[in-house]
Order: sequence, then C-alpha cells, then structure tokens
Amino acid sequence: MNPSPRRTPTRALARATGAMAAAGMVGLLSAATPAWAVDPFFTVTFGPDQSTEATGVRAAATFSFVDAGSFVDMTVTLSNLTGTTPPPLISQPTASEFVALAFQLPSNISTVDLGAGANADLGYTPSNGSLFDIAVANAALPPFDSTAPRPPLTPYSLCITAGNGDGCTGGGNPGNGLNNATLASAAGTFRLSAADVSGALAFRQAFFNFYQPLIPPTGDPAYIGPIAARFKAIQPGGRSDKLLAGTIGGGGQAPGDEVPGPVPLLGAAAAFGTSRKLRRRIGAHTPTP
Repeated sequence: MNPSPRRTPTRALARATGAMAAAGMVGLLSAATPAWAVDPFFTVTFGPDQSTEATGVRAAATFSFVDAGSFVDMTVTLSNLTGTTPPPLISQPTASEFVALAFQLPSNISTVDLGAGANADLGYTPSNGSLFDIAVANAALPPFDSTAPRPPLTPYSLCITAGNGDGCTGGGNPGNGLNNATLASAAGTFRLSAADVSGALAFRQAFFNFYQPLIPPTGDPAYIGPIAARFKAIQPGGRSDKLLAGTIGGGGQAPGDEVPGPVPLLGAAAAFGTSRKLRRRIGAHTPTP
C-alpha cells in the first residue's frame, strides 16, 4: 500500500496560487456580466430650474418594466420631494400636492386595451390605494400645450392624475395629490406593445433613448420636453406649478455606456496559465517523499 503523498509547503503554495487565480477569473467573469441586463427601469427628476413658476417644488418619477407574456407592463412610481432637499431658494413650500404626470410615448410603442375598468382603453391599471386613478390621452398640460408661446410639438400622449381630470386638463381646485415628502408611491401600470420591440429591457431602452436627448429640454422652443409634472395647493399662497424633467438616469444601459471588454478576462486567463506553469516547475524540483 503506497503511503499518501505529503504536501510540501511549496506545493501547497502553488496550489493556493492556482486556486486564487481561478477564483479571480471567476470573479472577473461575474464582474463582466452587465448589471443593467437585469435592471429595466429609469428615474426622472423635476426641480425649480425646469418650472414655470419657480415655487421650489420637486418631484421624481420612476418607470419600471416587466415582461407580461407578449406584452410589457410599465409601472410608474412617484415621489413628491418637496421638503426633503432644500432647493436653491431662500425658502421652500411648506405644503404642496403633486397632482399629475404627463409624458410622451415613443412613436413605435402603444398601450394595450385591457377591456375592463375605467382606464381600460388606455391600458392603465391604478395601483392598490393609488391616488393616481385617472388616465387621460392627448393631454394639453398648460402651459406646455398647443396654446403656449413655446409649446411642445404635440400634446402629451398620456397623463395620470389624482382625484379628478383637472390635473391634466386645466385649472380648478386640486384633487388628492402626493403631499410634501411622500416618497415612492406606486401610481399605476400601463400595458404596452410594439411590433419591433420585445422584452422589458428593450422597452426600457426605447423610452430612455427617446427621453434622454430632451432632458433637460434644449433648443427652441425651450418648453419642448417629453415629461412634465404638475403641482397644486403650493403653500404659502395656494399656487400651482408645472415642471419639465431635469435629469434622467438609473437602471438599463444608457447610450454610450461601456460594456466590459475582453482585456480583464485575458489577464485572468494569463494568470491562471502562469500558476499552472509554476506548479509544474515546483513539482519538477521537489523531491518525491
């Protein structure tokens, strides 16, 4: 019976070196997997710099996408950031209601008629307990409408609002809205389809590619923008305000993002090969016990 071979310190070191190199290569392979591939969402923010009245209100809207059979569901989550981050003004509103969000759809994407419910024709389902229970199509959101001195090219494709349609369609008293510092409130979900787009990430990217060049709004007319937020009951004074999106980011792969290339992987493979050579060399010069 042959005795089991003893592991010399040099051989143990070589094996440890090889194991670490292999682990390093696995780690690099994991790091090379793009995180955006499983992260189909983006967030837009609204602030005083993009408002008509500079009242100091702030907001955010997150659009997230999930596969739903042959369709994709887009859920809109809203935050009234007023009172959470001091704006660059002497004072900020003591109260406000975020009452409406209007946005354009990319031309190749449309909503799917759900066939039941008050918003079925627009493919919209309010979230459980959501204040944003009304969806409106072709919304002219003043002053970002066809009557403004510098209007958007067309009315907004869709608008969701709280309490009553006045948030999207005109003035009047506010319905229920998101109060100051109300964060991450799910508004509702749109079911979407497109003949030439498939999968949640692809839908996310289609929206991002459409919105990103126009946020913040540039060019003339200056008020062209793909997304707008509306506030009412801003205190003091009972004022109202409308804001275009000022930033966009998060989730997905933004245009121009770099995908990890092969150089780190080649380096890991070279390290692994070197460790094998080292083990062979040590084995050749280590006497067998």
